[in-house]
Amino acid sequence: MKKILFWTVMLSVLSVKGESNWDQITPSADFRYRFENSKDEAASEGRNRHRIRVRIGSLYQINDQMKFELRLATSDGPSVTTTNSTLGNQSKPKDIYIDRATIQKKYNDLIFNIGRMKQVFTKAGKNQMFWDSDVSFDGLHVNYKFSGAYLNLASFWVDENKASSTQDGADVTLSASQIGYERESGDFAYNLGVSQYHYENARKVGYDPNSTGEGLNFLEVYGELKYAWKYPITIAISSIKNNEAEDNNSSNYVGFSMGKAKKKGSWIVGLNHRTVEANGANRDFADGDFAGKTTDSSGFIYWGKYKLTDHEYLSFGYFVNKKNIDTTEDDYTKLQVDYGVSF
Repeated sequence: MKKILFWTVMLSVLSVKGESNWDQITPSADFRYRFENSKDEAASEGRNRHRIRVRIGSLYQINDQMKFELRLATSDGPSVTTTNSTLGNQSKPKDIYIDRATIQKKYNDLIFNIGRMKQVFTKAGKNQMFWDSDVSFDGLHVNYKFSGAYLNLASFWVDENKASSTQDGADVTLSASQIGYERESGDFAYNLGVSQYHYENARKVGYDPNSTGEGLNFLEVYGELKYAWKYPITIAISSIKNNEAEDNNSSNYVGFSMGKAKKKGSWIVGLNHRTVEANGANRDFADGDFAGKTTDSSGFIYWGKYKLTDHEYLSFGYFVNKKNIDTTEDDYTKLQVDYGVSF
């Protein structure tokens, strides 16, 4: 049934209004093969995994103001924070899910998104401390840009609950706002902003991703500085506080990268450090690789990417982290080596 649904959706999108409109469709696809080795002192275990990621999408320009995006992706579970599918499960077929299904409408500098959509918030240095890059959002989003300033407003559905004898049916929603300013000056460019992420009804229905009993109402201040050198340099920072938690309520990130991996022979390398206290992020949506997908953690990530051709790349990520930093400070390491193709 899943295979029938998959091909029905894809063929429907690729044949909207017949062949005469194929020039209005922009297809995209990518494939990644990953070897991963992890060691977790807290669990006294290690693991080797081979994983694939496949994403197939299309963008249909309905008219000058409106477009539709559909993307399908592999996933285990499905998982909110990964589109990887682990190999070796008795060679069973892999599942494919709807990763994005978005209608976007534009009125001059005002953009509306509705449906299941890609990341819509600015993240300094594209960091994943608070939002894993594989997270897609369900709901509504508005973006407005004016004279270098930008505004993001969103309402997303996190957990839908039906009413019962012990539950009033309150849904967990995420109300988010972000305002920032970006500007270029000579070889320099900077981006500064503030974000607010408030989970409504979380305590009311017992939504407690961090198992600490605290609420979720985050305030973020972030900044990014870029220097357009021969090998472009980016420095990024993010500081977050959970205003509904009394203690262990902050997260901090600083990152550095050099280079730009776009064309054959180009490369980029980087490192970042973060500390995520127990109540400093929502574990459901934070980086799914860092410290085994836990808060109450800290450490470094070293990473790099090299373009073999315009379409192929090799990349690596090495995580040197600590789990349970408020108590036992257990070591956690992870090595990822990727081969990818985009087309």
